[in-house]
This record gives sequence, structure tokens and C-alpha cells, in this order.
Amino acid sequence: MLINKNDFTSDLVEFSIHTPDEKLNPAIAKTIRFDLPDALPDELYKDLLKLDGLTGNGQLTYSEWNKDNSYAEDAYVLLEGNIYKALSDNTNSEPGLTENGQSEEESTNWQYEDLATFFHGYVKPYLVMAAYVRLLGVTNAQYTGSGLRQFHENDSQPASPAAYADYISTHKKDATRLLKEMSSELNKRSYIISGKEYTKNTQELKKSTSSGYSAKIKAIR
Repeated sequence: MLINKNDFTSDLVEFSIHTPDEKLNPAIAKTIRFDLPDALPDELYKDLLKLDGLTGNGQLTYSEWNKDNSYAEDAYVLLEGNIYKALSDNTNSEPGLTENGQSEEESTNWQYEDLATFFHGYVKPYLVMAAYVRLLGVTNAQYTGSGLRQFHENDSQPASPAAYADYISTHKKDATRLLKEMSSELNKRSYIISGKEYTKNTQELKKSTSSGYSAKIKAIR
């Protein structure tokens, strides 16, 4: 899958790593299968799915570049919001810099990956939030194993229905915001990623509006 449980332990959502996989994974799968195709051009969606196979473990994996780490050929790293692929084994070779330290989008050891960068900056945050909304509203699961809870010092209690509804509403708005940011970035790029031009489809036009996203989430609850 394009995302997994580890991607939810971020600043985007309040989430417990102890949330059962049998509750989370269906929400992720449905988001990738039903929500994402409506948000993107058909060919872009297909190309993003291919990212899963790049690192041979079922998901595109990458870590923050570190000058002290050794990287094998075909490793993927993140540096200043950009994703790079190692073209050869290397150590202390900063992506985006030539061997003499000059700034350059591509260097001898690294290749800038435009599609993966778009995925990291825009698609992944949207997928995490949209899947989280499904987790909250469809499975009635929350970010702790025992459900949504309100914490006070060292004690906690189940959230009230009003707090539960407000929590879901807030994250629906967050998903809509992230969807708009993804659509805006595509427009800025003139729908060109990695030199390939994509064609906007009808479903995407519908999904790019806040009312369209909210209505869809409400309908599947």
C-alpha cells in the first residue's frame, strides 16, 4: 500500500501505534481505491501505484538523508522536502549537489525523483488524513485501542458524542484542505510531473470541491 500505520504517527493526526491493523488497513485500502482515483488524473493515479514496487517491499520507503550514512544504489532519501534516488553506492554525497559542491538538481550519485516528491509532499498527507476520517467515521475506531478518549493529566474517559462529532468534522475539513493543496500543486505544475503531462478527468473536477469530498464521506458512513 502507498501508506501504512507508521505514516500516521506524525503531526497530522493523533494516533496510537496500537490501533489494530484489522481496523486501520481496510480504511487505508478503501482510501487508495476509492478516494484517490477521484482526486487525480487516471494516469497519475496508476503511476503513483507503481511507486509501491520501487523498493521491493510493497511500499516506497525513504529516510532523511544523513551525511554519515552509507547509501546503496537505488536507495531513496528525503532532503529538504525532495526525494532522491541513489544512482550508485555513496557516502557523504549530498543530493542536489555536484562533487565540487555546486547546487544542481541532479548529480553523479543522486537523481531527483519528481513523482515521489509530489507523493511525499501532497499525496501522502492527503491519504493519511482521508484514511483517518474513514477510520473514525466508518469503522467507529479511534486513535486509541479503546476508542476516542479525552485526557486530563493521567486520567482519561470516553469522549462525549458531541466531542466525537466535532472531532470527525475537524478532520474532514483537514482532509478537504489537503485535497485542495494537492489540486493546487497540480495546477501550478500545469499537470506536468517528471516531464509527463496528465489530463484532468471528470471525477477529479467533482472531488476537488469541498462539498464533493464532504458529501462522499457522509454517504459512506
